[in-house]
Amino acid sequence: ALTGNKIKDSYLGLLKSIGNGAISSSFVQISDGGGNALPLYLSTSSIKFYNAYTFPSADGTISGQVLSTDANGTLSWITSSDNQTLEEVLTQGNTTTIAISSSADITTTAQFNGDINGALLQKVKAAEVLSKGDVVYISGGTGDNPEVSKANASDSTKMPALGIMKESLNNINDEGECITSGELTGVNLTGFSTGDELFVSSTTAGGLVDTAPTGEANLIQKIGKVIKGGNGGALTVLGAFRTNAVPNLNSAKIFLGNASNQAVSTAISGDATISNAGVIALATVPVTKGGTGATTLTGILLGNGASAISGITSGLGSDGHVLTADGNGNYAFEVASGDVSISGTPTANQVAIWTDGSTIKGMSALEIST
Repeated sequence: ALTGNKIKDSYLGLLKSIGNGAISSSFVQISDGGGNALPLYLSTSSIKFYNAYTFPSADGTISGQVLSTDANGTLSWITSSDNQTLEEVLTQGNTTTIAISSSADITTTAQFNGDINGALLQKVKAAEVLSKGDVVYISGGTGDNPEVSKANASDSTKMPALGIMKESLNNINDEGECITSGELTGVNLTGFSTGDELFVSSTTAGGLVDTAPTGEANLIQKIGKVIKGGNGGALTVLGAFRTNAVPNLNSAKIFLGNASNQAVSTAISGDATISNAGVIALATVPVTKGGTGATTLTGILLGNGASAISGITSGLGSDGHVLTADGNGNYAFEVASGDVSISGTPTANQVAIWTDGSTIKGMSALEIST
């Protein structure tokens, strides 16, 4: 018992405040019995270490909470887990300086608002060996990710392209990523220059060309644009998963709606044709279709039922001739003969009148008796 006795100040196991002051609501530094200052500061309500970190005065409210700093020296209890949400990361840290970096997938059921700096990726499975930079289309699928193969603009079953491979897949069924929109770097673009537009090739499976394929057999899909050419180049993927709304059209053909109300390539044939310069040429059009049925014409047109209209040229151009028929379907221009004779020489602006029972005469004046 120590009743009535005093422990010496030199007792090294004793903790006391610097200057032997009483502990109050303000922090005081604690020393050991030998007067050596400790990094411990106490008040009647809190504990502080190194005069920098103030601990909470009570335990957390639920099991599993951890201490978190506000960057100003105050520690508090927060709820956390190994699977933090994006909201937790953003709201429980210094959002003005913190950057989110993760090698794992970030999943959220909420809406994301803001800018995205980077490519949009599609996880895919290789249906054949693929190289970085190959243009691919969806060729199948047996699981969560689509199977892809090299696209080819000359085969409609291998179009349209989904995107461009971000990485090589050296074995069938290997999984990797395909860029559907955004930048791809470190790809071999030998032969291309900055600004070149890139199309799916019709000659090399999975390849890129800088001119659109021609001919109706080839589809057109612009898939990207060159940022930097050469080996180790860069491109921007755009226009994935759609071919041109207007396809190629062969020379001297037009698009014509078919019975299914779809535009199909059609060559004009029959009574009219069109050249690739837009010139329309008409064939011999029969009488039944409103034509003459003749390829050339000299004289006066003469019809014969539904057959070709022919030109009567016999006697044409001889002064005073008239058109005659022989009753057998034959017609000709001949000199007038018989009971009717011609009197005088017709001139411009005259009319023909009967002067007697057998004479037609041209006159320049016509009087009508009322």
